[in-house]
Amino acid sequence: RTIKEWVDIPMELHEVFRLVADHRGNFPNNLIVLRYTIPYHFNPHVDAPVFDGKIHSVSLESGVVITFHHKKNGRWGEFFPNRSLMSMQGDSRYTNTHCILPGETDVDKVGTVHTRFTRYALTFRYVPSMHRLHLS
Repeated sequence: RTIKEWVDIPMELHEVFRLVADHRGNFPNNLIVLRYTIPYHFNPHVDAPVFDGKIHSVSLESGVVITFHHKKNGRWGEFFPNRSLMSMQGDSRYTNTHCILPGETDVDKVGTVHTRFTRYALTFRYVPSMHRLHLS
């Protein structure tokens, strides 16, 4: 399901929203919650420009390696552990492709192997055309 407008935000998420507010005080107004089961993946892509500024993602229940590819700098995998907050902006969103490769394990840029488990991803974005979110 896609949530188009917020009415109430669970108290447990208020601090996360405050952490990811931008320098103008804009809170994300779009949240996607996804459950990834093994062997999950998503295809290489660059983000659509409809989402303004940064995107933020919290990984829950399992860490994940996100693979980035840059035309000049090649390909590398960054490990984001369980309960981590990842933020992407600029080239990491709009120039480099990023993906999660299919499989039951991940290998990061230093060669460490990470076993995957079912993972929940909370992805926070700001869509300028949507209503602003206000936290009390």
